[in-house]
Amino acid sequence: MSITSLILNMLKKIDLIYIRSSFLSVGFLTFQSLARKTIVKIPAIIEDEIADGVIIKSLIKKITSFTDRLVLARAGKVAVNGRPFYYELVRRRSFKHKNDPLEIPPGVNLNLIKSVKDRISEKISPNLSKKHYIAGFLGLITWWQGIDILVKSIAKLKKMNLEKSIKLLLVGDGPERRRIEDLCKELEIDYEITGFVEHEKALEYLSMFDVLVLPRYKISTTESIIPIKVIEAWALGVPVIVTRHKSFLSRNIRDYEDVIYCEPDPSSVTKAILTTLTNEELKRKIRANGLRLAEQFDYNKIAERLLKAFDN
Repeated sequence: MSITSLILNMLKKIDLIYIRSSFLSVGFLTFQSLARKTIVKIPAIIEDEIADGVIIKSLIKKITSFTDRLVLARAGKVAVNGRPFYYELVRRRSFKHKNDPLEIPPGVNLNLIKSVKDRISEKISPNLSKKHYIAGFLGLITWWQGIDILVKSIAKLKKMNLEKSIKLLLVGDGPERRRIEDLCKELEIDYEITGFVEHEKALEYLSMFDVLVLPRYKISTTESIIPIKVIEAWALGVPVIVTRHKSFLSRNIRDYEDVIYCEPDPSSVTKAILTTLTNEELKRKIRANGLRLAEQFDYNKIAERLLKAFDN
């Protein structure tokens, strides 16, 4: 692909190349004529996402350290989700780009979300109904998402005298699915795991949540990014409970105004869910603020920033 791009560049057909991975950018950065037209987004410090396997983690760290440093040395522009992550990246890789980074947060298609919102139906799953409060998670079922904490929180809520029973809906799949299923059965909670579904179907499920809960552990990945699912929940009017990460604080996302903050601990998450489910005024406030926040992450606005990147 990089050779093809080089040929097209020689024919003056390329103005900008955008790559969302330091590893995938290596071929492009080999050629100086392509490198100076390339924006590379580094979304995470990958080795931090690996929980087990010292040898594998060490190997991945060596590879990603090399590719991240190559990007910082040669790419025309470096893009990150936010400055807190960039500072951590520079510290960990011991290398800094010659220019300030571009802050390119995750983007959402608000037109798609509006169309999903307009046609939403309660017939997605026969097991779901308004007889339940639906506390949900959407995304990759992996260790750092804190889904085990969410399961334990639902078990605590099950013992409380709620107006309706509570159901846990996990939209997604991943390496921790079996462990989470076993924990749900052990704690005897009402749960459903959809497995991987297409994006529009995931949005339909998300729109049915009474609350989206993300009690993620604090690692470089979670501290550096506002997940797309949070932005989509804002656009759909779904209240969000999330760990108090730097990525939210740096953007002045307010507690009890825009989201409900929690700590990655079952007691903290239980309290946050209970507060959200039982406080109608709070839910109205968060829903009202959600669309305003989501509009800041519209794909069109982010695309405009990318296109202007080399004009400065």
